[in-house]
Amino acid sequence: MNHPFAYRRNDIRYYRRRADLKVCEVARLIGESSPGNVCKWEKGKKQPKLDNVLKLAAALHVPVAFLFRDRYLEAVALVQKRSEVLLAERRWRMTGRRVQCRLTEEDRGRTA
Repeated sequence: MNHPFAYRRNDIRYYRRRADLKVCEVARLIGESSPGNVCKWEKGKKQPKLDNVLKLAAALHVPVAFLFRDRYLEAVALVQKRSEVLLAERRWRMTGRRVQCRLTEEDRGRTA
C-alpha cells in the first residue's frame, strides 16, 4: 500500500505542453519565483500547495482533477466506498438489521 501522502504521478507536464507553454512561462503566470519548483511538481519530486494547484489549473485551462487524475480517482473511489458504509449504517439504524459493509484496512489508512 502506498502512503496516502506519497508523491504520485501527475499530468502537469502533459497539460503544460498541450498549452504550448515553457516551464518558466508557467512559473511566471502563477507567480512562482522559481521555475525549478514547477519542474519538481511535474516530476512528482515535490507537491504544490493548494493555491499553486489552483493557479496551475487556471493557467493551463484544465480542471484540477485533470492535473491529478490518479489522486482524484482514488478520492472518488474512497468517498464512494464510505458512502456505501454510511448508507448501510443508516439502514441498520432504521431497520435494526445489520448490513455487512465495512471499510478495509487499506481504506481506513486513507482517512486524511
